[in-house]
Amino acid sequence: MYRLSPSALLPSALLILALSSTPARSTRDGEEKLSACLKDCLAPMVRMERTISYMFRNYERVCDLLEKSAKCAQRCGVEDQQRHFQYTTFYRVHCVDAEEGE
Repeated sequence: MYRLSPSALLPSALLILALSSTPARSTRDGEEKLSACLKDCLAPMVRMERTISYMFRNYERVCDLLEKSAKCAQRCGVEDQQRHFQYTTFYRVHCVDAEEGE
């Protein structure tokens, strides 16, 4: 099974960190407006339970979905890639850090 290596994420992560000072557009009520591209990419991630217990019980599935979602987000704009990076932090911390530890 293919996993995103930390070195493969580094250029994207640096780009996203460099852009992190760019404020995200928001709607009147404060919720960020998501593009159709980003919504499609995040859909499988949003449906998952966001608990550490679920993450450990379904580690392979979660990391596979994260990888697919990240590849999908690369087709979106830079701002969407930044948001994807931010929104998937919970999962990336577990998937990428676990890979680094191996």
